[in-house]
Amino acid sequence: MTDILYFCDSNEGMKSGFSTNNKRVASHERTGLTLRAVIPASYDDEQAIHRHFRQHQKGGKWGKEYYRPTEEIYEYVGGLLKNGFAATSEDDVDALPHIPFSVWKPGSSALAHSLNNDSQYDLWTARTAKER
Repeated sequence: MTDILYFCDSNEGMKSGFSTNNKRVASHERTGLTLRAVIPASYDDEQAIHRHFRQHQKGGKWGKEYYRPTEEIYEYVGGLLKNGFAATSEDDVDALPHIPFSVWKPGSSALAHSLNNDSQYDLWTARTAKER
């Protein structure tokens, strides 16, 4: 299996994490989190995500990996999916191309131009007002 960065969410927020096997993601799903996106990535990529979204960190049992549910994070994850950088299932991640982090990092021009008008991956507006 490819090393991955994954994003899971619940009504309370979004969690990111790094895994070298699928056991970690499966354990989060058993706690009520829903897998939203999986992308081939390195541990350093995950750390860069934590630094970028640190103002949204919620803390709790997952510390810096858990974020308040904000539009910025949900749009970012939706952009990863829309551009084909991420998959919605661990089974599909090995088929994804290994794209340099500089292309899919938050704020990159590759993501910025494509975040509008694609309801299939609009994870933010799919949340109810109460969830937001």
